[in-house]
Amino acid sequence: MSLAWPAIGIETNGSTPRWRRALAIWIDAVEDGWAVPALIAGFVAVWMIYFSIAYVGGDLHQDVIETWSLGRSFAWGSSKHPPLMGWAARAWTSAFPLTNWSFNLLALTNAAAGLWAVDLITRRFARDDKRLIVLLLLMLLPVYQLHAQRFNANAVLLSSWPLATYCFLRSFETRNVRWAIAAGLAAALAMLGKYYSIFLIASFAIAALCHRERRAYFASSAPWVAALSGLAALTPHLIWLGMTGAQPFSHAIAHHVGKTGAA
Repeated sequence: MSLAWPAIGIETNGSTPRWRRALAIWIDAVEDGWAVPALIAGFVAVWMIYFSIAYVGGDLHQDVIETWSLGRSFAWGSSKHPPLMGWAARAWTSAFPLTNWSFNLLALTNAAAGLWAVDLITRRFARDDKRLIVLLLLMLLPVYQLHAQRFNANAVLLSSWPLATYCFLRSFETRNVRWAIAAGLAAALAMLGKYYSIFLIASFAIAALCHRERRAYFASSAPWVAALSGLAALTPHLIWLGMTGAQPFSHAIAHHVGKTGAA
């Protein structure tokens, strides 16, 4: 018994409405390489229009202001967060103006990068219209637009987590040194976004241990190259933590330790 979804078929002829012919062309072009980028670009455009109307005359969320303030100077960390969100804001504002629409575009670009990375993963397991269904369902989640607009340390994980997952999958499949390095660097990038990315990295190890090809993978150089490259990329931040008394950890302990289990 096959659980695979049947392909979406849209029959067209001379009397078919133009919108249905366009939809059929779009679905048929998934494997041609332009249908998914067009979908993601349309997603960004639609939500940019929405934010421009909904927040006209309004201010940015305080998390976005904090992100901008951290991005005014390059640093290996801050008193509250790892540095990735500040780096992203610094790089973005070096090319775009300090305006509300600019930061809204940054947030949606980050979400779009996450959707693109998810599609990279999806295409390894699904083809044609099934890839579109995955993205369309994700686009319904508030996390990719309404929550993503609050560009902060959590939002950067929208793009860094699926990217790290894709690089790990490629490293596990190929055991290629270049993909192992990419997996290590992508995992380090996720850690520089939020420290609880350690759970993502632990899930990679658990998934590899549960796989039937675990012996071949751990006997190769791939996991060790990935671990060393990730640790090397994190070293400057680890040194910064040691020199500053691990301020982000102190902040987390001060704000979260001692709460009830429900909190």
